[in-house]
Amino acid sequence: YYAVLLSFFSGIIILIFGILQLGFLIDFISIPVIAGFVSAAAITIASGQIKGIFGIHIEEKSETHAGLVDDYIDIFENIDTVKLNDTILGLVCAILLLSLRALNRTNWFKPITDGEDSSAIQRFMNKLPKKGLFIVSKAVWFVCTARNALVVVVCAVMAGFMDADGDGPFTLTGKIEAGIPNAQLPPFSIPANVSNATGHWNQEIPFSEMVSQLGSAIIVIPIIAILESVAIAKAFSGGKPVDASQEMVALGICN
Repeated sequence: YYAVLLSFFSGIIILIFGILQLGFLIDFISIPVIAGFVSAAAITIASGQIKGIFGIHIEEKSETHAGLVDDYIDIFENIDTVKLNDTILGLVCAILLLSLRALNRTNWFKPITDGEDSSAIQRFMNKLPKKGLFIVSKAVWFVCTARNALVVVVCAVMAGFMDADGDGPFTLTGKIEAGIPNAQLPPFSIPANVSNATGHWNQEIPFSEMVSQLGSAIIVIPIIAILESVAIAKAFSGGKPVDASQEMVALGICN
């Protein structure tokens, strides 16, 4: 209940910032701050995927409330549950994705221009007919660009065949309910007789008390979301200008 209400309020606040064209405030963010946000996001995402790559099964999660430290505590406490098949598949996919990204950044399949320092592989590929080189270049570009989707599809098909009898070698996501949740307003109060985190039935919690318990998070979360979104957008913009106000509008509507 609280998470949904907080997301709703964050979206409204961010949307208002975008409509008021307050994106210029982001221009005052220094490069070290942007680098810090991007690095923190990368570390957080990577840390959350380690247990999945190695197939580690965690029954009880640590509750030290120390952020990433909890993830690594859980990993080392359950290191004996590592699954070899999941580990091999995860590492092979990671290596394949990184290799395709590196391949996409080379000039091996591009025509050699006058005065250009070419590699042996590029000179070899340029021996192909012009049309053949064009086809190969586009095929490599497509595979490298769609590498994430292709790896997911290939692995899903492979797991489907291997898990036909329900006893496959890999850990699968499991059954996922079809469809999407019905569109509705967030809960502005919590009705009575709803079990809370402690397993006890609570009394009705009105809107004012919910907002009071959220406290400063109503302001802090939108600011952090804006900084993170714009920082990542700037990191991937390749030096091109980023319209922070437009990013705010999109992020607010999404929330």
